[in-house]
Amino acid sequence: MTTTTKGVRAIVTGTGFDGRAQRIRRFCQKGAPVELRREPNNQHDKDAIAVYMRCSMLFGLWKPWAQIGYIKASRADGLAPKIDSGAYTVQRAHVHSFDAYPGLEHPRVSIQIDFNVRDSAAP
Repeated sequence: MTTTTKGVRAIVTGTGFDGRAQRIRRFCQKGAPVELRREPNNQHDKDAIAVYMRCSMLFGLWKPWAQIGYIKASRADGLAPKIDSGAYTVQRAHVHSFDAYPGLEHPRVSIQIDFNVRDSAAP
């Protein structure tokens, strides 16, 4: 079995709900690390992949992960089965770009995900 690396870009949706827009405006930066969390029991999408970023609180002494949205469903439906099977594991994920000017109800966030890809067909 061999492992290769594959880079994928994904759009983050749902950025205008549950205080996420304010979180993005306050804490999002190009290159900031993000964490992906599968939500196989999500009532709206069994392939849902939530996106979280660190939010510095208490003068930087506390940096909890807070949700900023979900990977767009059309991308998540191809990634989720591979993540669930272990064929894809996240090596690194970070903010590629974002647009969160005041008045934009749903900030635009794009992330870069680098996966370790297991090739089970290789000797």
